[in-house]
Amino acid sequence: MQHCEIIQEAIQRHKDMIVCKKETSHQSPDNSDKVHVFTQLNIEISTKQCDSHRTLNDDGSYKITINQTIGTIQANTTWGALNGLITFYEVHFAENDTKMENNATRVIEDQPRFPYRGIFLNTAHNFLSPLQIKKHLDLMSYNKFNVLHWCLADKTYWSLKLKRYPALTEQRASSSDHVYNSDEIEDIIQYARLRGILIIPEFNTHSYMEILSQIHDEDLKVLREDQSKTDIYQFMKAIFDEIKQIFKNESYIHISTVEINTPFYSSNSHIRKFAEEKHRNNTSELLKHYFTKIFEILQENGINAMFGQEYLDAGFELSPESVIEIRRNSSIPTYLSKAISQSHRFVKQMNHSDPCVLEADEITQKRLIGYEWGFDEDCNDQSDDLLRSWSKASVILRKLWILPETVHTEGSQIQ
Repeated sequence: MQHCEIIQEAIQRHKDMIVCKKETSHQSPDNSDKVHVFTQLNIEISTKQCDSHRTLNDDGSYKITINQTIGTIQANTTWGALNGLITFYEVHFAENDTKMENNATRVIEDQPRFPYRGIFLNTAHNFLSPLQIKKHLDLMSYNKFNVLHWCLADKTYWSLKLKRYPALTEQRASSSDHVYNSDEIEDIIQYARLRGILIIPEFNTHSYMEILSQIHDEDLKVLREDQSKTDIYQFMKAIFDEIKQIFKNESYIHISTVEINTPFYSSNSHIRKFAEEKHRNNTSELLKHYFTKIFEILQENGINAMFGQEYLDAGFELSPESVIEIRRNSSIPTYLSKAISQSHRFVKQMNHSDPCVLEADEITQKRLIGYEWGFDEDCNDQSDDLLRSWSKASVILRKLWILPETVHTEGSQIQ
């Protein structure tokens, strides 16, 4: 794969890491008299194709064969080869200059337990600089995690600067400095792509309504005034047009409506009148109308969506390709049955208070594509806190990866 950008960039990163590894002066294994200086690495990808963008269905398996001075990584895809490179680096040590050495012949066969191994960052509420986000991406790569679920607009703050509607960030960012422009976003997307990481941006669609009703003309006040006004949905379509352009090569966009103020629906006279005209008898029916409009906009924009569990709560029927996220500390059996009955794939969110990986039956295993760890409460721009948070998370996150079966010569060590 001499001309595969993903692989070539990874090899260069690991060459740089070898220099750093050597400078840390790790002690060589006890049986260093058996050390072989590594001279050649062959990377074989069975598809003969260099993938450039992640999906949620990628094969991440690989096989490493190390025979004294020669190593071979075999994989079905670019992403499997990328995982193999990370492991290959882990089982070698650096001694003289930038030479890589090993002290054993070994075979490693490895594959992820789940195709979705994610991290959740809410930078709308807890802003992180682009540099700090890249540090997270590096740590994700080292731990073989492949999805960054990135919340850019929650119920309170909006952190993505849109060229067409700059007022969203001018008036609703947590600070004038806590905003990402399109160039910064594209740079982060590229940084993630080269590390085999898919970005799923999240936008709280109900917060669009909340924000727009506060910063735009009176005729744009929906849900607070009249959710039947078509201008608002046209306005939202324009927003999604720009979001889709920014994240054009990402597979999914997460659409959240967390913390909807449902009592407001029944108390607002305009909405009650609309409900009577449209024969919407309760809040659930109104939400279905709203969800349907949002779903139509997504389809028109060609957007594959990940949805929060509130869509299941509302009884909304999503397309089979939709992915459902079940939030931490939720009633798992309830949402599992709903997701499975509608043939949806789903992701479970986890954190310190809910670190469990399900013991899933065969049916659940087919629908459960993975987990994600929430860094939203304990993450900031300080490097010490970053490393402390990851040191806690890495232990649990390893549950999402099947441990490799390693065959090695007697007395060998992995450092």
